[in-house]
Amino acid sequence: MSFFVSESLKGRVTEENLIDNKQSDEKLEKEAIYVRVSFEKFLHEFKFISLKKEKLLKTLIIEIPQSYKFLSALLSSNSKFEVIASDGVLNKITLKEDNYEIIRQNERSCYLLKIVIGE
Repeated sequence: MSFFVSESLKGRVTEENLIDNKQSDEKLEKEAIYVRVSFEKFLHEFKFISLKKEKLLKTLIIEIPQSYKFLSALLSSNSKFEVIASDGVLNKITLKEDNYEIIRQNERSCYLLKIVIGE
């Protein structure tokens, strides 16, 4: 792999610096929080947006591409959601009937799924 370094940056930035930065960016992506959903016959991982846990209420928001073809399976009862960080599972939520909200996000071509669960 080779990189082009402009004249103004020569002597200050080397190819090794650029390679090291790319590797650290990859580590950050792997350490990000994500949500794994377990269906009856398969798993899928989604982009994590937020998790709010109050005394008697949990609210989880994830991002779902509009092209996701298993949306009805995702919203069926007993889907299991795990919020996962690099060091383990932060929270587990089981979807119960009629406790979600789907919000369309036109600018990102996705839906935000807001799941609210009372304990």
